[in-house]
Amino acid sequence: MPAKYTSPEAEQKKLWKLEIKQLTKALSKVDSDTLAAVRSSKKELLAAQKHTASLEKKHEQLRARMMGIRVRETAKIDRRLGVLKGRCGL
Repeated sequence: MPAKYTSPEAEQKKLWKLEIKQLTKALSKVDSDTLAAVRSSKKELLAAQKHTASLEKKHEQLRARMMGIRVRETAKIDRRLGVLKGRCGL
């Protein structure tokens, strides 16, 4: 039996099919890599937002405490000034 003969067009068609398969696989890889990078970036963003919220809460607590201290200390100083000014006749 003689060897099977394939035409040049058939060979070219096989090469194109192979190239299409390779390119489709490469496209799938690019898509999956892109989605993985986006998910990773989103995860980092959410962690940073959580950390920022924590720092903002600490800042608000410190500010409230400092404002309370300021009010008390200002009242003490004002009372003492009133006493001293009353005694000196200022």
